[in-house]
Amino acid sequence: MSRKGRAIAIAVLLAVSMPAAAQTEVPGESLTPGTQERDAVTKAFDNFFISLVAARTCGSPDQTTMERFFGNMLAIQQLAVNHYRQLLPDKSEPEIIDLLNARAEKLDGVVKSSIAAQGCTHPEIVKLVNSFQVNANMDFSKKP
Repeated sequence: MSRKGRAIAIAVLLAVSMPAAAQTEVPGESLTPGTQERDAVTKAFDNFFISLVAARTCGSPDQTTMERFFGNMLAIQQLAVNHYRQLLPDKSEPEIIDLLNARAEKLDGVVKSSIAAQGCTHPEIVKLVNSFQVNANMDFSKKP
């Protein structure tokens, strides 16, 4: 399987395996032109980001886990940038990064509001924190 094919397969796997809380829709923030549905790459990006917010807010991941997580998150971010370059050919890479950063900021607010309202022990928040551990322990070098 090609590197691109493997990356897409990983994104699909991440999107399918997300807990319900990780599928929080951010109104008006669909990056996929002409649709309100998030594609697998956007779902994977969202999953990584919101699991990070939950883990940092409700836990204290150790340095090694954070390093593994950020290594994997960089792979997902690059996949997202490449994906949106194809979908949004009129946008430059810095503009796409700005769109992803704006999405991340909104997701940050959604997750923190949810934690403030429900607490860190709510089952959906616990799922997000557990998702962080899964994301940190993924090995993108292995073929799916």
